[in-house]
Parts: sequence; C-alpha cells; structure tokens
Amino acid sequence: MSWTRPSNIPFPSVWHTFKAKDLDSDELVEYRVQDMPPEYHQKAMDLMQFDFLRDEVLCASTEISKDEVSLKEILELWQQMLKGNTVLACFRENSDELVGLNMVMVETKDNPESKDYDKKIRGEKWKIVYGAVKELINRCNVFEKYNVDKYLGAMGLSVDTKYRGRGIGVEILKARVPMCKALGISLTSTVFTGIASQKQAIRAGFTDDVEVDYSELNRLGYHLPGVKVKSIKLMSLEIK
Repeated sequence: MSWTRPSNIPFPSVWHTFKAKDLDSDELVEYRVQDMPPEYHQKAMDLMQFDFLRDEVLCASTEISKDEVSLKEILELWQQMLKGNTVLACFRENSDELVGLNMVMVETKDNPESKDYDKKIRGEKWKIVYGAVKELINRCNVFEKYNVDKYLGAMGLSVDTKYRGRGIGVEILKARVPMCKALGISLTSTVFTGIASQKQAIRAGFTDDVEVDYSELNRLGYHLPGVKVKSIKLMSLEIK
C-alpha cells in the first residue's frame, strides 16, 4: 500500500538549520531546510527541469529534456512527489528565494504502484534513466537488508547555481535524519549517480550498498554516452 503523511506531523515543518556563506559575501548566515510549501511547487519544478536535468549524469547523458514524452513523464512523477508533502526545500534567512531542494518520497515494501511503475513508462530516454536506477535497486533489496517495511527514497537533488560551493547539498541530505525520526522511518536510501553527489552523501553519513560501473550499464543495454564518471552507487543511511 502507498504511504500517507501522518496528520499529527505539522506541515510545513522545519527539519534542519545551518550556517553557510551568504550570497554576496563571506558572512555566515542561517539557512533552513523544511517541507516544500505548496506555493513553491512551480519554482521547484523549474529548478528540477532546467538545472537538475542539465546537470545530473543520467539525464545529461541521455539528453532526456529533448525527449518530449520522457520529459512529460519525469515531470509528472515529480508533481506526484510534491503532492506527498515530503519534498525538502532550502531557504536562506530573510529571503523567499528557493535555494535548493530534494525530491524525497516514502517507499513502502508492498506498494504495487512503485513496483509496476517502470512497466508504464513510454519515453525511451526515461526508460533508460529509470532502468539504470532500478538496476541498482534490484541488486540490493534494502527492505530485506535493513529489515524495514518503508524507507525515505529520492529522485533528484538540486541547488540553485548561485548557491553552489557552500555545502548546501550535504545539509539538505542531513535534514532527512530529523524528518525520518519524526515520521517513524529508520532508513533513507538513494541512488547517487555522480562523484559530487556521492561525496555529499558520504559527508552526510551515507554508506555504499551497491556500486556498478557505467561501462557495465552500457554493456547491459543502457545507452549512456559520454559519461566520464566511473560508477553509480546505491547508498543508505540508517536512522538511529
């Protein structure tokens, strides 16, 4: 069955605060990571469509944004995730500008919609991208490995280009811990496709479950031209 956010968890909640450099100076200012407010849904979609799809390894390699059907399907998936009220948003103090976000969702063990999603995909580029991600997930059943019936997963993290180089991606990942504790979830698990995102995950406390070379994915039929990264990883963090 699918997961629904408990009604006793306030929405939106602030999950994490941290200090990092301001936008126009080296002064340290406070940032917060919170639930994505509904009025920011379109800004979130724009950041994912125009920044994430350009930068993320699988999406860039397949040029998924040029495939109209694939683009439509991945945007529809993100819109559904936003409706689940678990997507994380980062803001700077005294500013209403969306700094970054993480498209997170709760995956449950017996959710047929999630299990059969790949069978409904029509876009050729999205089939490749989602298939590559699913390849790693299939190699390590985290439900069994960690003995859980649900976990916090994700399908994309992006930081506005103006705010990069401040460690914000790491802090957004760290915000999953207090969120999971509040929601009664003991594991967060994600496929990280690039070197930068893998390093961020390590800094946030994640460890490797599965690592697959991109050369192997290509041999398996996932056409991923021009990828210069060595490998893709499924990584997890247990919430103590």
